[in-house]
Amino acid sequence: MEENNQLNSRQKADLFVEIENCRKNLEFYRGEIEKVEEKLEELEKLKKAYEYY
Repeated sequence: MEENNQLNSRQKADLFVEIENCRKNLEFYRGEIEKVEEKLEELEKLKKAYEYY
């Protein structure tokens, strides 16, 4: 019974690969979010400038 509850080494390796892929995706999307936030700030500044004139 105990063997059924434990992951075999292949399953563990697959999980570690999946976790690493998730970390890489998270890092990528954080960078993308940062770019979007910077663009949003830029657009908000432009909006204020146009509202002023």
